[in-house]
Amino acid sequence: SYWPVAKKDDAAIAPWTERSVFTIEKCKGCAVAPVCGGGCGVLGARHAGRPDEPRAPDCRPVKELYGLGAKFYRLGE
Repeated sequence: SYWPVAKKDDAAIAPWTERSVFTIEKCKGCAVAPVCGGGCGVLGARHAGRPDEPRAPDCRPVKELYGLGAKFYRLGE
């Protein structure tokens, strides 16, 4: 919180600092996990229906997006 005095809630922050593809169960077997990093933590928690859940992934079509980028930059021609 910032008002009336700035203070940090370490207990609320701790689960978010531990968020990674190694702690998100769904990411453990995903081939593109090192690229996406589990996606946006806030959106993942929102999709999970629990705003306090940092271990929910925010899956995006990473392979398809990479393909579009490669096509746009004419890689592989």
